[in-house]
Amino acid sequence: MNLKSTESATLQNVLRYEFHGILYFELHYIRAGAATAAGAANSADACVWTERVAAHIVYEHPKAGDRVEIERLMGMIHAVRRV
Repeated sequence: MNLKSTESATLQNVLRYEFHGILYFELHYIRAGAATAAGAANSADACVWTERVAAHIVYEHPKAGDRVEIERLMGMIHAVRRV
């Protein structure tokens, strides 16, 4: 596992929720290039991935269709930025 990584993706759905008064987002996304990768229909890259993150990790007003970069540190998301 890389210590730090970045991946491009397109948001498919964004669900907003609160837990104990703290705002979170559930992000559903497809990794960039999944639709064009050879054999992508059978690969994990063609899947819709789901991540739950605190609101301070994500830019303001995320919505389906946004192209984003997801930054991870030690496998955990620490930033989601619109491209």
